[in-house]
Amino acid sequence: MKPFGIIMFVACLLVTSVRADYWSALQQTQRDQAILTEALKYPEGAWGGVNYKGEPNECKGWVQKVVYDASRKLVSLPLNQPAPNYEFWQNSTRVSGFCASPQMFQPGWIIQMRYYSQTTGALLSGHTAIVINVTSTGINFIECNWQKDNRVYRRKTVSFADFLKQTKGYYTVYQTR
Repeated sequence: MKPFGIIMFVACLLVTSVRADYWSALQQTQRDQAILTEALKYPEGAWGGVNYKGEPNECKGWVQKVVYDASRKLVSLPLNQPAPNYEFWQNSTRVSGFCASPQMFQPGWIIQMRYYSQTTGALLSGHTAIVINVTSTGINFIECNWQKDNRVYRRKTVSFADFLKQTKGYYTVYQTR
C-alpha cells in the first residue's frame, strides 16, 4: 500500500472510531434526547423523505432515518417481522425492545404498535412513532404517515386509556445502544 493509501486508511479508522465513541459515550437518556432532537427538526407537515429505494418513507422508514442521522450514521434499526407482529427483528446489538406502561414512556423512546378498529376490533395496521413527552393524561408523539400522506406530525395528547384501547396492549418500546 502506498503512503497516501495508508494515511487514508488510518484516517478512516479514526473517524469511525470517533463516531462510535460519540454514541457509545452517551448515556441512554442522552441518546434518547438526540433521537427526539433529530425528529423535532422536521416541522409540522414536512415531507418524511424517501427510503433507500426512493419510495416515500412511511412511519418506520422515517424513524429509521431519524435514528440513523441522530447516531451520526452508526445505528440502523433492523427490519420488521411480518404482519401481524410489526416488531423490529431483535437481531441488532444496537436496539433493544422491552415492555413499559404508557405512563412510563420517556421522550425519545421509539414505540411500535398495532392499531385496531374501534368499531370492528380488526387489526388496521402497525405504526411506529417517537415519544415527545408524557403528560399527566397521556402521550404526545411525533410520527410520519399517521394521516397516510407521508408527512410528519406531532400528535396531540393521546390519553393512556385510548392508547391501550387502540393497541389492545400490543406495542413494544425500543431504545438504541
